[in-house]
Amino acid sequence: MPGYNIAADIREVVSALQGFFASPQQATLDKDVMADLAKFGISSGMQPYDLAEYAVFLQPTFSPLRNMIPRIRRRGRNFEAKSVTNVDVNNVSGIATEGQLAPAIATQFADVTTYFMSYGISSDPVTMEQLFAGEGNNGDFSIDSRAVAVANLLKGLFIKEERLFLGGVGSTQQVFTVNNGPVNGINLTFGGAMGNAPAGGTLTTGTTGGTIPASTTVYALYTAVSAFAIPTGMPTNQGAIAYSKTTAGQSLPQTAQLSVETGSGGGTNTVVFTPPAYTGPVPVIGWVLYLGASANGPFYFAGFTTGAPLTVTSVPTNGLQAPTIDQTASVGSGPNGLNGSFNGILSWIFAQGSNATIQAVNGTLTLDDVNTAFSNAFTNQFANPDHLYCSALDIQTLTKLLTGNNGGQPYWFAAQQGNAQGEMTANFRVSRYLNPVTSKIIPVDVHAYLPQGIMLGITEQLPDWYVGNNVPDVWTWVGAMDYLEIDYQPISSNPQWISEIRNFGALHCFLPSQNLAITGINAPAAA
Repeated sequence: MPGYNIAADIREVVSALQGFFASPQQATLDKDVMADLAKFGISSGMQPYDLAEYAVFLQPTFSPLRNMIPRIRRRGRNFEAKSVTNVDVNNVSGIATEGQLAPAIATQFADVTTYFMSYGISSDPVTMEQLFAGEGNNGDFSIDSRAVAVANLLKGLFIKEERLFLGGVGSTQQVFTVNNGPVNGINLTFGGAMGNAPAGGTLTTGTTGGTIPASTTVYALYTAVSAFAIPTGMPTNQGAIAYSKTTAGQSLPQTAQLSVETGSGGGTNTVVFTPPAYTGPVPVIGWVLYLGASANGPFYFAGFTTGAPLTVTSVPTNGLQAPTIDQTASVGSGPNGLNGSFNGILSWIFAQGSNATIQAVNGTLTLDDVNTAFSNAFTNQFANPDHLYCSALDIQTLTKLLTGNNGGQPYWFAAQQGNAQGEMTANFRVSRYLNPVTSKIIPVDVHAYLPQGIMLGITEQLPDWYVGNNVPDVWTWVGAMDYLEIDYQPISSNPQWISEIRNFGALHCFLPSQNLAITGINAPAAA
């Protein structure tokens, strides 16, 4: 198209972004984008623009993990690298003998291949009428409906990417380790489809507080709830999973059902379900219990727990029944089963062999639980996390522990007479936590997509003691295409503009051992 100014279009997008951010950078097109334009041609109906440069400095508050994770561009369809899981497997003394070779340390690592995945979203369509009606000036920048649609699209993709970075979605197939581990190496075993819930749960009886008649036999099934899975309609009226429209699904019921006969001494009874001990590789965020009056079912939903024993006072006679298919992963049908797969932070931490610290509470959170997690992380792996993330409910539990108000006792204040009396602020919220081992003060933040019951201690910077020059960071996004905008021109059958932003890459962790998870935290009573 003679005289067409390619850079002008991308400047419109940047101008729209100025409405949200104060310091936009100069719009430029790199040689790769220019090559793409030459390949497709302006008149082809598809115009690709590389928005990666602008996405780097756009940091909305709803994508903290995306904001801190560096991004590396690589060609191809996968990324081969080592993930370090232990810096001194042998734990040698360091004492040398004259005339002899000093004792050798052994670094433990896994040879990992991370396969890139395509992900993205498309925009609201913009009609010609909307384009004409919305044209105009607003302050220092021009309003262009197509540019505003792309600006909103980019922010929308940040939200989707944040969910993927945290929980991931899909099967085990995106991250592979070598079948025969290298010298001093291990295989990282990543989670995915849970299949049947792990065996080991128990069902016992109590004698007070319930409505189950004496000498009644109660039958039970239970399922696991995974943190990276396809969405389900799992009820959360007992316990809480604040994972709003993200990814949480149930496994098939545990193969062998549980049963127990209540006491025969008269009166009424309760039953108590104790979930099985489970350590991975799938990050289980809770357990769902189903009860029935017959060994042949039906079994109905009786409650949810993040890991603590669950007391049920009556056997339900209706409601949601146990799933008949495994809902904890979406197994793709493409090459290597990769369709829909994306391994997130939770799957890297919970991978067997990651050496990340996982502290199971399976009950009411205490300060000792948190301190023990930090202590174990440092003692076992020299880990000193930089950030603690909590759910909206668990931050309240932690705050009450640290203010001494978890028992409901009053918290007293003193204010001087005068203006200070009118400057009191109601309520509390813990914003920092002192690592009891290293004395590092780390920020405590709420993550909107973190399920209740799990806290994450994330290491964001390479540790001071790590001197390897082949590891760029703890966490990285690696991909062949980063934030590619594609504009589709109107055609006679669809006279409107539609834009799309696509990424092709994956999340990679070089030092999974430097992170921790605190799991099985009881939901607050009010929930």
